[in-house]
Amino acid sequence: MLRSIMRRAITRLAPGLVAAMLAGGVAQAAFVPVPPTPAHRIAVNDVVRAVVIGDGVAYVGGDFTSATGSNGTYPRARVAAFDLDTGAVLPFRADTNGVVRALALRGPDLFVGGDFSTIGGLSRSRLAAVSAATGDVTGFRVDATGAVRALATVGTRLYVGGNFGAIGGVTQARLAAVDLTTGTVVPGFRPALDGTVLAVTAAPDGSAVYAGGAFRTVNGQSRNRLARFTTGGQLSGPVFANSSDYSVLALDINEDGSRVFAAIGGSGNQAAAFHTTTGARLWRQRADGDVQAIAYQAGNVYFGFHEGFGGDTSVRLLAADATTGQLEGAFRPSINSYWGVRALDATERGLLAGGEFTTVAGVEVGRAAFFDAQNGPPPPPPVTSFVTAGDTWRYRDTGTEAPGWAGAGFDDSTWPTGPAELGYGDGDEATVVGYGPSATNKYRTTWFRKTFPGTDDLPVTALDLSLLADDGAVVYLNGIEVARDNMPAGTITATTLAATNRSGTAETQFRSFPVDPHLLRAGTNTLAVEVHQDSSSSSDLSFDLALRATG
Repeated sequence: MLRSIMRRAITRLAPGLVAAMLAGGVAQAAFVPVPPTPAHRIAVNDVVRAVVIGDGVAYVGGDFTSATGSNGTYPRARVAAFDLDTGAVLPFRADTNGVVRALALRGPDLFVGGDFSTIGGLSRSRLAAVSAATGDVTGFRVDATGAVRALATVGTRLYVGGNFGAIGGVTQARLAAVDLTTGTVVPGFRPALDGTVLAVTAAPDGSAVYAGGAFRTVNGQSRNRLARFTTGGQLSGPVFANSSDYSVLALDINEDGSRVFAAIGGSGNQAAAFHTTTGARLWRQRADGDVQAIAYQAGNVYFGFHEGFGGDTSVRLLAADATTGQLEGAFRPSINSYWGVRALDATERGLLAGGEFTTVAGVEVGRAAFFDAQNGPPPPPPVTSFVTAGDTWRYRDTGTEAPGWAGAGFDDSTWPTGPAELGYGDGDEATVVGYGPSATNKYRTTWFRKTFPGTDDLPVTALDLSLLADDGAVVYLNGIEVARDNMPAGTITATTLAATNRSGTAETQFRSFPVDPHLLRAGTNTLAVEVHQDSSSSSDLSFDLALRATG
């Protein structure tokens, strides 16, 4: 859910990450500021399908008819508000006669979408605005002819997604923009989608809007469940490398608009990150059931799902590093319902989850849980990112090694360039590299180089390299070998094969390697990587890398 207040861009590491670096383990996620145990007991008596955090308030929407907090139980029909500090049910009242499926805040107004025809006793068809303080219905009236499933606000616009055929008296199907200064549908925003829109988010600067859902085409062009639009409603930017042919159920975006995060259902069962310029899928995490909710905050991607994760049927909510996709092991609350988490929102204040559960981390709740950042762990030292996943690299895909290629002074100006993920064979690469003479006689090695500026005023105490390589790789920093991943011992040449084959989820995992911080230079630094196949007939190659320092 997009908010007008910019979130902090500083990414921090979990306290346990330095130890993982020294052990050469898998990198953990960015520091998660919320504890794995919810605060208070906020509860409703049926499913929660939408949540949003306001100024000290948790708003929830869904199928329920009563709400319970620290001050007792009160009738609340499908919309309720709780005090985040005390857990009390607030006097706020905006009862509807049908299911609420979407909530969004803008200034003093709370926008409500769903399947209802009345709210607060007044006629409103599937979309309404109420006072965020009292729940009183405002004069805003933009009725929709079908269910509203998603809302997002940015600037003076409200973006509305669903399965309606008309909205605000205008024939416009499934996705529309409403001008909040005039209260009317924006006439030029008229994309045509062939399926329901289930998720909407927008770039923080308002320059683009993203829609996800069950559609396959937009404006007559192929778009597999995820599309980007200009403010004028035209298709914009890339075709997203969404290899999962299943509905996108939720979306969120990071603070600079460079990455959009998708919750994907069906047998896709994944939380995924996509580069908004190239369309490349940067990472994904697969759950055992539909990933139904997703929210970004301060370098973390929280995602909720049903059934379980990796065979663990006690977990239905996790946090991943927004850059690498690695899970934060310290945030793994147990949740007791098969159908799990259906809605998420995250701000600096904390994380709000809604769904069909009644206990979280052993604490009795009621289909809603708030993880209070004010009660979270103290932050670790700040992190400086020298190289991030998705950055641009120079590469050599000729099959022959250039003498001195790993050295800092090597001239790579004639090598082609492209953003990561680089490789071939999986269909999600931002840059496709060549593989050689034939499918059964491929080059065994591909080479990559990147320079980056160092710093002379950062007291670096630890340096972590996160590497994604299929099948194996050797990494050099300023000409010194600093990591060897799935490669044999001894001298490495252009014909050396990786030690083992990597397939499935192992191909998409970033692995962490500690690097001596004294190898950093104050001026220009050079990373050089050689990626090796396990055979000359390997079907694919993947490469990406991140380098971060703590002070």
